[in-house]
Amino acid sequence: MPVVNGGMEAVGEINKIKGENISDSEIDLIIEAVKNVKLLDHEEWKKKHDKEKEKEIEKSKMSYQVVTGKTSGGKMYVRVIGTKDDAEKVAEEYKKTNLLIISFYFSRSV
Repeated sequence: MPVVNGGMEAVGEINKIKGENISDSEIDLIIEAVKNVKLLDHEEWKKKHDKEKEKEIEKSKMSYQVVTGKTSGGKMYVRVIGTKDDAEKVAEEYKKTNLLIISFYFSRSV
């Protein structure tokens, strides 16, 4: 059975099944699960999603940008928009992935 959004969709999916694929005991379990569903704890949900937003904000605050692409000759390139130190950090990260770095360039702006 596919994952559905809400009880009515679940009923619709169950009704599509031909034959007796769901036993009476499974039906009873589904009914109990629906009856005993817990309400969403909005504070807990908010905390979780606020942490995710904080992580995204931290990523956006990085002092440099990395742009990747391919040259007309088909070679991959990585351009770091930031300082030389930023470019060296990125080059080290790429070296850890066993990619061959012949040279790297950095610029202070786009």
